[in-house]
Amino acid sequence: MPRPSQPRHDLSTRQPFRRRHQALPARTGASGGAARLMQRRLGRLLAGATRSAAPRLIECGFLSSFPGARAQAFHADTTPNPDPN
Repeated sequence: MPRPSQPRHDLSTRQPFRRRHQALPARTGASGGAARLMQRRLGRLLAGATRSAAPRLIECGFLSSFPGARAQAFHADTTPNPDPN
């Protein structure tokens, strides 16, 4: 068993067993409208949590897990960019 600091690729969200991972458009359609509404309503919270005056939405999607799906390890969906320039 790997140490917790090592990534576990066998427990990924993309594992097909009893799980569906679907990307959605972040700027168009119903999902784009929902993303804009979320940014308006949660803007201050997101700015504080990300320590950014203007946090950007970089991913939009959903994950459905069904009974019997394997557990996935805690993970970050993105990695921080230490130098935004």
